[in-house]
Amino acid sequence: MNQRDNDKIRFSSNPIIRVTLFMSLVLLVFIGRLYYLQVVRHYEFVTSSENNTTDSTVIRAVRGDIHASDGAVLATNRQAIELVYHGGEVKFLDRIARLAKVKLPLPAVTNKFEPAILTKDVPQDNIIPLQEWLAGQESVIEVRKRVERVYLGGMAGNLLGYMSQASATDVEAGAALTDILPKAGLEFGLDDILRGKDGLKNVEVDAARRVVSERVVQEAVQGKTVTLSIIPKLQRAAEQAIVEAKEKINQLNKQHGIPLVESARGAIVALNPKTGQVLAFAVGPKYDPNWFSVKPTAKEGVKAQLDIKYKPMFNRMVNVWEPGSTFKLVTASMLLENGFGNRVYNCPWHWFYGGRFWKNWARRNMGPYDARGAIANSCNTWYFQSAVSYGPERFVNDIAKRAKDFGFGQSSGIELLGEKFDEVPTVTSVRADKIWNNGVALNYSIGQLLRANPLQIARMLATIVNNGKRPELTVIKAIDNKLVPPKPMTQISGKYWSLLKEGMLMTTRTGTAKEVLGANVFPIITAGKTGTAQSPQGHNRDHAWYMGYGPFDNPNLVVVAFFENGVEGSGVALPAVEKVMAAYWNIKLDKQGRVIR
Repeated sequence: MNQRDNDKIRFSSNPIIRVTLFMSLVLLVFIGRLYYLQVVRHYEFVTSSENNTTDSTVIRAVRGDIHASDGAVLATNRQAIELVYHGGEVKFLDRIARLAKVKLPLPAVTNKFEPAILTKDVPQDNIIPLQEWLAGQESVIEVRKRVERVYLGGMAGNLLGYMSQASATDVEAGAALTDILPKAGLEFGLDDILRGKDGLKNVEVDAARRVVSERVVQEAVQGKTVTLSIIPKLQRAAEQAIVEAKEKINQLNKQHGIPLVESARGAIVALNPKTGQVLAFAVGPKYDPNWFSVKPTAKEGVKAQLDIKYKPMFNRMVNVWEPGSTFKLVTASMLLENGFGNRVYNCPWHWFYGGRFWKNWARRNMGPYDARGAIANSCNTWYFQSAVSYGPERFVNDIAKRAKDFGFGQSSGIELLGEKFDEVPTVTSVRADKIWNNGVALNYSIGQLLRANPLQIARMLATIVNNGKRPELTVIKAIDNKLVPPKPMTQISGKYWSLLKEGMLMTTRTGTAKEVLGANVFPIITAGKTGTAQSPQGHNRDHAWYMGYGPFDNPNLVVVAFFENGVEGSGVALPAVEKVMAAYWNIKLDKQGRVIR
């Protein structure tokens, strides 16, 4: 073997040489690739990099839940996946339609800022395979996360209010098209507590709007959970009492030749007089907030918004009405506290004054009454005689002062925006309206001049029950499980509280409520006052009221019922209050409202 052959053998068997050659080859490939990327495709990658953009994106805070007093969830959130079509050709359309359960053909999209929502809820099991078929088509069709407000339990809609996707007006005001905004009720009134604090993240996307990277700059803070003082069983009883009032209203309408109604229009509030906490807040006809959580609005919601006869979207609890005879407690209080005395007047069925007859509700002479008897039997003519004897102008101004003491002309304290409360009439305001005459005092005395909402009537009754301590009403029991103390009470002057309460006790013992809440028909001793207020619609279209409380010796419940065009307080509002009281004290009633013993 010659020297050349020996060198060749050593060269091929030397491992260092083989590794060196291999590494040199790899290095040459790397240098070639680097040259290709840095030189040959330099312009392409620079352009692509420059097309990447970083946007600041809001991280929406999770809205706080709303619970009932027993912890039952009334309002919460859920995440839904919707399929959104921006217009244009869609690849694999048949497969996509089957996965998303979308009917074909696709709708036309004429405005890129208003895409078509093909489905609001993609089935959970189909989301991942659907996204695979949508890959690369995001500018044409995409899945989009949507947070939806959900209302559970089917109650208290007019109290809770609702959330709805941003309208065009909201967007013009700065909201995002996908924002879910509060529109009414506690959702609106407690928005500062419920909405939490939005966070912020930076999102880098490429030229095709694909997400390249994300970085959270500020975490979102979840909204607080609000627990209401509402008692579910009492709320349901109040709502059902409004539904069932339709039958009694139609019985009276039929007697008077008035067209029958499809639904009772009313409001019932129950509260604890010692704390001012609202235990039931029912309005009828009611609506379901879930109708408005989706876009477009559910057909039931559209119908409710367009209903101008029964107006389910109209919150009768926070709007004002003539209080009728429920206001007689304020009149009696003013007369007694201002030194008029507990005078006795005969109660004829009419009384002549100022060139006209002023009528009582009963077409008979009811005999002599003092203030207690006048309350119990709702004698209009007792109040007419008292107003004239007191002096009409002085009476109007003094009754206005006493009404303000009881909280009329101001908010009840409830955490709802938009509560209505009329100015309390005085001689000056009445003269300014050019309607002054001495008869104004007579109308004022029986609750036909001032207007109030059911919450104010409930607070007025609670003030009497509390011997002059006027509560501020609230529906909040706790925030994030921390109990919220009752709002401070305001002590108003007076020393005749017992006499007023005796008059209301007589209402259920011998007066206008004895047939429903009398000693022999209802096991709990309660007291109260019926009310029938004239309405602009005319005769036999009166508004019906009843306010009551109990147990008489140690009251823990106040209930006020109001029915628009309910015809008669004792015939419609009184039985409704009985049903709510029975639910609170676990008393069973039959279909006729009689106690099952």
